Amino acid sequence: DTLIRNQRAGTAFDYRIYRDGSYLSLRIPSMAFTAVDIFSMFVMWWLLGVVFLGLGTFVAVVRPGDPAARAFLLFCLVFALFSLTNFESVTTRYFSWPNILALAFGGSAACHLALRMPRTPGFISTHPALTAVPFLPGFALAGLTLIFYQQPALWKPIYLADTVLMGLGLLALPVAAAVTCWHSASDTERAQGALVLAGASSGIVPTLVVTLAALVGISIPGSEAAYLLTLLFPAALAYAIVRWRLFHVEVVIKRTLVYALLTATLATSYFVITAGLMALWGASNARWVDVLAAAAVAVIFAPLRDRTKTVVDRLFFRQGYELGRSLSDFAERARRTFDPQDLLSAYAVALEESLHPQELAVFLKEGNRYVLRWGELPKSPVLRVPMRLKEETGVVFLGPRRSDLPYKAIDRQLINNLSGQLALWLENAALFAQVAQQERIRRELEIAREVQAGFLPGQLPDIAGVAIAACTYPALEVGGDFYDVLPVDDRYLAILVGDVSGKGVPAALLMAMTVMIFRSLVKGDPSPAAVLTRANDLIALNRPSKKMFVTAFYALLDRHERTLVYANAGQPFPITSTGSLQAKGMALGVIPCVTYEEFSRQLVPGETIMFYSDGAEDAINPQREFFGRMRLENVLSTCWDKTPSDAQSEVLRTIREFAGETDPYDDITLLTVQVA
Repeated sequence: DTLIRNQRAGTAFDYRIYRDGSYLSLRIPSMAFTAVDIFSMFVMWWLLGVVFLGLGTFVAVVRPGDPAARAFLLFCLVFALFSLTNFESVTTRYFSWPNILALAFGGSAACHLALRMPRTPGFISTHPALTAVPFLPGFALAGLTLIFYQQPALWKPIYLADTVLMGLGLLALPVAAAVTCWHSASDTERAQGALVLAGASSGIVPTLVVTLAALVGISIPGSEAAYLLTLLFPAALAYAIVRWRLFHVEVVIKRTLVYALLTATLATSYFVITAGLMALWGASNARWVDVLAAAAVAVIFAPLRDRTKTVVDRLFFRQGYELGRSLSDFAERARRTFDPQDLLSAYAVALEESLHPQELAVFLKEGNRYVLRWGELPKSPVLRVPMRLKEETGVVFLGPRRSDLPYKAIDRQLINNLSGQLALWLENAALFAQVAQQERIRRELEIAREVQAGFLPGQLPDIAGVAIAACTYPALEVGGDFYDVLPVDDRYLAILVGDVSGKGVPAALLMAMTVMIFRSLVKGDPSPAAVLTRANDLIALNRPSKKMFVTAFYALLDRHERTLVYANAGQPFPITSTGSLQAKGMALGVIPCVTYEEFSRQLVPGETIMFYSDGAEDAINPQREFFGRMRLENVLSTCWDKTPSDAQSEVLRTIREFAGETDPYDDITLLTVQVA
């Protein structure tokens, strides 16, 4: 020490430091060591560590269940460890492992906090485990630190990497705040973001400038003081959490202020009254002076307490709110969702931000009873507000305000208006749900219609000596009728007309299955009765519902011999130009192991056969009369000399004229065959 003091400042001295089994050689110039140096090397870093530790502990203790508070505590612990161990690195340039590990995790802790405030992103709310991802680079750098700790030559690049990671992490917080200020519709979240930005600009930016300057060898006089500005940043974060997230903390502070001021005011009043009465009456009446002073204090206690609460509430807690702004903020939140729970949450947030009730419960009327849909019923409700549109749709119960102030007329007006808006938005949400349900049904019907269209013949086969026409008109979006014409070989032509019970997607699926079953069976057995028997067993085994069944008329036309072999499973009898094809049989799929009777008919040259579904007979006119088979036969009697297509057009025209404006009662399917 004497040798160094006898040399002028700036003289270089060589040092060999023995530590952890190795020597480190350093050449350090001497300098004058002053009180400023003591502060910058020891006191300042110690102070930073203590303040970080105190802020983190305070916020975590008063709000143990808040994710932002827990993330802030971790952030403060890491930076407190860095600050409390940094003096050794500054004075010896020999990094201690707690210090450099804290530096490695500083950026990770900052990124972790940025995912929790000012606003938690939606993907973090859904997958909270993702908040651990920022710690992966921290663990990587910490591992490198421990591995290469005995190699001083690598300290500088490791320290540089740690510093860069910390800088990026600290920048993540103002970036998250800026995004919140830009995109958030909530005034509370925007206020939090603005406060975080203010703390970052005043606390982080000067520190980063000084640190980067030191890394490139630039010395800024008095730069050590910039590190004290770092405290502005955690202080801003702590205040943002406490001011907007922890209303019960405000209550503790407010009550302390209220009763401290009240006690001071009452004590002052007592002494002033006592002194005045003593001066007026003299010391001989001291007993009466004490009694009167105490009585006066007792009289003014209640009004003075209420007045003090109001003054403190206005000055410190800013309880005042704009009625219109509160309503518009709620409307803005409600406009973004049709989910009833989200609407109730927005309603609760609006009341919390404006009135700070201790407890809130929302009951919605469902039928003849009220069901709790939000919060818990207050133990001592002080306000009951009905929700009304044309009639009462719910009721809201509120507990006392956290500020201890009563609900005033403007508060009741706010609650009534918010409750009315909530009732309207809930009604809109219910209507939206109905529309969504109708849209889902409409889409199902579209799918069913597409399924049906895909399984009906796109084009009828062109068969020499046979003219064929077919059409189907569903009564609703999806019909149950189907038809098919399949050449079995160069001689036989399979003809199928049928109807599926039920509507919608299940009926469309059963129709598709039925068509596929017949297409797979027609080439295996030429007997229509055998085909129906086998189809009945397959449909009974695979139908979507036990209540569903299929009617079908299946015929096999021999074009060479002009013979028609057919069997029926519950369909109307086809009409021919020479009579009708009478055949009876049970509908398909009702019970298994049913046999069907088979019939044969010799056709004459030019004979026309119309196969049809029961919708043609069941058409209804405005007088509620059915079109019936007799009218159908009368129309066809005038059409046998026409082509199959023209005959079908005449039948459909007559049915439409008969029905008039009456909606179709059932699907109508016509399939007409004419042999040469």
